[in-house]
Amino acid sequence: LTPLSINTSNIPPNMKLAIATILIGTAAAFAPSPEARAPTSLNMDRRAAAGQIATGAAVLAGLPQLALADGARSAATVSRAKGIYGQRIANLESAVNSGDFGAVAAE
Repeated sequence: LTPLSINTSNIPPNMKLAIATILIGTAAAFAPSPEARAPTSLNMDRRAAAGQIATGAAVLAGLPQLALADGARSAATVSRAKGIYGQRIANLESAVNSGDFGAVAAE
């Protein structure tokens, strides 16, 4: 019987590092913990809670910028919207000037 040999000369160094990190992470995930700890949510003081809330708020404040990245303001989209809705909006000018917002809502 010959031992299993793997040719690692053609594996890039980045891949070797990634494989080593995955193996170490897997071993650490299944390693027994040295002591049983109480849930962290019960051991949280006001300062730590405020810090987590502030971090969550900062993350949520950045999310609307992601929603605006759809490209809906292109020249083609604007001209298409004017073609579809432009005349309908222009026809509501007299209703808006007279204060008849019911007509605007109905349209």
